[in-house]
Amino acid sequence: MDAMGKQFDVLMGADRNGDVREVNRKYYDRDVCRLYLSGLCSHERFQLTVSPH
Repeated sequence: MDAMGKQFDVLMGADRNGDVREVNRKYYDRDVCRLYLSGLCSHERFQLTVSPH
C-alpha cells in the first residue's frame, strides 16, 4: 500500500488529499492577480484567440 501512495504522490503531488493547510494570501500580495479576481483578466478572456502570423 505504501508503494501505491508514493506513486500517487509523484503523479498528483503530496497534497493530493487536501490535508496540507491552506495558504493565506492577501489581495495586495504580488502573486495575486487582481484582474482575475474581478473577472477582467485578459489571459482568461482571450485564451482561445489566435494571432495571425
